[in-house]
Amino acid sequence: MEAIVYLFFIGIGIIITILAVRTAIDYSRTSGDIAEIRRLLQTIVENGAVTKTDAGIEDQREDKRED
Repeated sequence: MEAIVYLFFIGIGIIITILAVRTAIDYSRTSGDIAEIRRLLQTIVENGAVTKTDAGIEDQREDKRED
């Protein structure tokens, strides 16, 4: 009887360990993705990339200033 209780708790411990490792792996992938996005955004900001929409808005602002 005692052996069954010990095996039960060992099984629960193994399941918890597996779930903890899976969660850690998922978060490490997520943090890697976040780091990659940050690098891309930093590159975009450093290069001064301007989208067509931003350029159009700037043109409209300049036109209003001239009026």
